Amino acid sequence: MFLQQLQKELHLDVFPDVEPERDATTIRVLASNADSLVSETRPQREKRSLGTGPTEEKENQLHSVPATGSSCLGVNESAQRVHSVQETYRWILQVPEQDLTMKFQEILVDLGSKNSKGLYRAHIQATVGQRSATFTGLVGLEQDSLYRSMPEIIALALGMLKT
Repeated sequence: MFLQQLQKELHLDVFPDVEPERDATTIRVLASNADSLVSETRPQREKRSLGTGPTEEKENQLHSVPATGSSCLGVNESAQRVHSVQETYRWILQVPEQDLTMKFQEILVDLGSKNSKGLYRAHIQATVGQRSATFTGLVGLEQDSLYRSMPEIIALALGMLKT
């Protein structure tokens, strides 16, 4: 049985009259003959030098940032999102430096509005770019939570410049 399967897999009809036997020496001899026949039919592999070849150049190109017309999944979508964010906030770069000054005059906190992050709803009065502004936001009462809430407050203050 083993020999017949081996012959079928190797496409060899060298031993048509041999019946499957359980003798280990016969199997070993036939297997070694089959290996020598198979090695004769396989083409020799070509040795290649280890130098800068086309595959290495291709790998170096893969690490570069693909163009907008790239066929990589998700790259075009991400590039469009980045571009839209840049366009959305481009106005900040056009605001004169003197209008970016901010003075926070008053922050009134509603102590009954604490959320799961330890932030409270607050009514904020500030002078942004020599204009008085009033807006609401989330602030923390402790030093570390106030520090974490400041970027949002600054963003809200900058948003007042748009109007």
